[in-house]
Amino acid sequence: MNRNFQRIFAGGVAAVVFGLLAAGCAPDSDMSRDSANIRNVGDADFGQQVIKSDVPVVVDFYATWCGPCKRLAPMMEELAAGAGAKVKFVKVDIDRSPELARKYEIEGVPTVMMFKAGTNVSKTVGLVPREVLKEKIDTLTLPNANP
Repeated sequence: MNRNFQRIFAGGVAAVVFGLLAAGCAPDSDMSRDSANIRNVGDADFGQQVIKSDVPVVVDFYATWCGPCKRLAPMMEELAAGAGAKVKFVKVDIDRSPELARKYEIEGVPTVMMFKAGTNVSKTVGLVPREVLKEKIDTLTLPNANP
């Protein structure tokens, strides 16, 4: 009976792993690469790239294993391309930068935070509609406005 349980358990584990892979929840090394419009930052350069930035910054806190993060990535690319030089876009892998995740109280991914003059002015958790992010980004670029 013990062998039957082991076979059933192993088969169940294999089915779950396959299901996760098919659902797009497998780690994706491409997410951790810089793109033309979005730069990966971490503990060492977050202050320079975000806090000391002369322009507002949109920060995407993500994880390579996160399915909603993978769905958000192309949306962020599109928004970054449309923003031009008015807004900087960066992303932070929470698994590679756990100190930043703790400091900014990241409790779920994706989390998008917006910084203006070094101050966090907006935070959304989870996969939100493109229009919501676009509106917040547009507001971010207005003088003396917080999204």
